[in-house]
Amino acid sequence: EVFFDWRRAPAVSLAGFLAASFARADGRFGLDALVDLLTAETGAGSLDSTLLPGGAGSNIPPLEFDVPAAGTGGGGVVGRVTVALHSASLRGLDTVNVLEGPSAFSPTLLTLGLGAEWINFTARATINVTTGGDGAGTGTGTG
Repeated sequence: EVFFDWRRAPAVSLAGFLAASFARADGRFGLDALVDLLTAETGAGSLDSTLLPGGAGSNIPPLEFDVPAAGTGGGGVVGRVTVALHSASLRGLDTVNVLEGPSAFSPTLLTLGLGAEWINFTARATINVTTGGDGAGTGTGTG
């Protein structure tokens, strides 16, 4: 059973309508005007760590997943990976020339299309890899 269905979320329909309206408009109601408004005319934006998975002060847990062992028929696990995002920023939003969506194609899939001359996404994260079984071979990296 699906906990949340994106196809039934009124906010997705509203956001799709607004995105389509801004994408078709020119001048002070167009996509450039929206980006300028949202970024204080810088074309750049960043997310506070409280909004990021595993970020300082965030209630969102880090991203975690198991690494399956090859040749075990899907039952074995080599290790576990944990990713915590500490910062994230986007530049080049003022070069966006196509905006599509968001669209919900299934209960769990939400897509957003974006076309731009260039976009720079920068993130600072901690990645912790723990190998399975005996606990030997743990490592942490920050990048």
